[in-house]
Amino acid sequence: MTTSTEYHEKIAKLLAKAEGSDNPHEAEAFTKAAEKLMIKWGIDEAVVRAQMTGEQSTEEITTLRIEYTDTYSDAYVSFTSAIVEGLDLRCYYQRGHQHDDQRLVYVIGHESDVERAGMLLASLRLQAASAMKTWWRTSGYSATLKGWAGFKARRQFVISFGIGVGERLAGLRVETIAETGGKSTELVLVDRAARVDAWMEENVGKLETARGVKVSLIGHLEGREAGQRADIGNNVTDGDTESIDS
Repeated sequence: MTTSTEYHEKIAKLLAKAEGSDNPHEAEAFTKAAEKLMIKWGIDEAVVRAQMTGEQSTEEITTLRIEYTDTYSDAYVSFTSAIVEGLDLRCYYQRGHQHDDQRLVYVIGHESDVERAGMLLASLRLQAASAMKTWWRTSGYSATLKGWAGFKARRQFVISFGIGVGERLAGLRVETIAETGGKSTELVLVDRAARVDAWMEENVGKLETARGVKVSLIGHLEGREAGQRADIGNNVTDGDTESIDS
């Protein structure tokens, strides 16, 4: 049986390889491998906690604060929201007061889930920025789209990258739930999510719906495809002799 420490080490190693790769397809494969381990780890841990008398209630609900400060801050708010939704966690954001581009995003969930989300989000942000720059440099749009039009296309790529990852994560959750107990596992996760929602209602209160950024058709499909790449991680290894699925 894989321990939490072993899961953490494997995931960290895969994400480091994804961040360090100059090949976008290889990076996506390592990331997807990490995502699969992360989803399985989280669901397995939730089920074990539920089976232990009183253990589930001892895990605290916590908040991860992420600060975005560049011109793509609004894009990264949407990017983060889509990925967090795919992980079945909660988040909200505030405009910062230090300067116009500052955005503060708060990810809420059980402590172990939020820790895993933080690992993934940090890696994916680097990958999204790298993928966007590569796309912009090679797509030909850099020669025809200038100023505001070019910025909107690049911003849309980042947003849609997050959407694609979020959809991929949601699919992985469905697959893993089916593999680890089906309806009984789903009920454990529903109860877990209900605790987070109750915490949100008590500690955060009613939230306003944010007005989304204007959509650019240019960059949407390419960004989403980069985030939701076909399943190419199944035969990737983490650098040792074992497969990522082991």
